[in-house]
Amino acid sequence: MMSGKLANTLLTIGDTQWGWSRVKEHMLDLLRASAALDKRSKVTQQDYRLLARLLNPLRVEWLVIKKSSFESGRSLDAEELAILTEFATYGQFTLRHLSRDYKLSESQCYRIMANHSKSWQIVAKNPTTYAPALELKERMREAGL
Repeated sequence: MMSGKLANTLLTIGDTQWGWSRVKEHMLDLLRASAALDKRSKVTQQDYRLLARLLNPLRVEWLVIKKSSFESGRSLDAEELAILTEFATYGQFTLRHLSRDYKLSESQCYRIMANHSKSWQIVAKNPTTYAPALELKERMREAGL
């Protein structure tokens, strides 16, 4: 029942949220629920498409939620979310973009970005321009972004 391109997309999204042992089980349940909401007993491609659209934001959530244990202790890294928003808006972004969008000085933005050097690297100097570092690129690739 879980085969094809959309199924692979759903499994990739699910893998960002659940352990692999539960991904297929949860996706099948969600597909059946989608069909049931439409008063159908059979899952169709429409259910796959709807679920992929609804769950797509989970790909980004995985990048900005910090976990301190297996099943609890989650918190939102609001700064990382803000930086990812800049990246989603501009692609490579500059200190000027950050400064303008968040109403902070460029020097303050530079200090904030220094705390995120594992995820973001400077790729140009004039103006100072950022792009995802290798570790973040890999996590984004795993999330299907």
